[in-house]
Amino acid sequence: MKKYLIAFIITLFVMLSSSTYFIASFLVDAGSEENTVEIGQVTVLPRIYYEVDEELQPADRVEVVPGEYKDGVYLVNISNNTSDAYIENLRIHISIYSNVDTYIRVKVIEQKAITYTTSTGKTEISKLMEEPTPLNYETTNWEDRRAVDGYFYYKVKKQRVSAMTPDTVILLDSYFPDQFYASEPSNYSLQIAVIVEAVQAIGGPQANWGMENPPWGGTW
Repeated sequence: MKKYLIAFIITLFVMLSSSTYFIASFLVDAGSEENTVEIGQVTVLPRIYYEVDEELQPADRVEVVPGEYKDGVYLVNISNNTSDAYIENLRIHISIYSNVDTYIRVKVIEQKAITYTTSTGKTEISKLMEEPTPLNYETTNWEDRRAVDGYFYYKVKKQRVSAMTPDTVILLDSYFPDQFYASEPSNYSLQIAVIVEAVQAIGGPQANWGMENPPWGGTW
């Protein structure tokens, strides 16, 4: 059991240390079959923010060494509640640029990190997480299947507002009302990546996710 635990921690550390770890989005073309499937562009992008004084600021990527960052891995402060990057300020929006009806699902990958400063520089190690960080994820139109396959599913098919204006779906827009995060030691931080998968509404979930019917019931 101890060997498996060590391997698991090392795997997580390597994943979060990789500059190519994050997949911003999936572009899926379901093709055409006897004119029953619409050909179109399916494009979605996650937007990670901190909300400070009611203004959204783009979240900071995790810096590996000065000037070098983990691609798509974002820093969340969990120790200093006055920091702009504090966990209570974290927001997750999804921009939808598709020109056809699109279903999306989202996976939030997170890892706590502990940073030590020594005479040779900084050393970062991963901290094993038994449970996901409690966050006030939206429930309206979302199906939380993290316990089953790791994803949130958006129940409503979406597409862009216009050729110049994407539509926006919100997964996280506030912390729990009247609650405060229990701050952790100053050398602790949270690193998150957001994976968004998007498929055309017609035939996409079946062909790409292997789902004949939505996980919330009914039909696509």
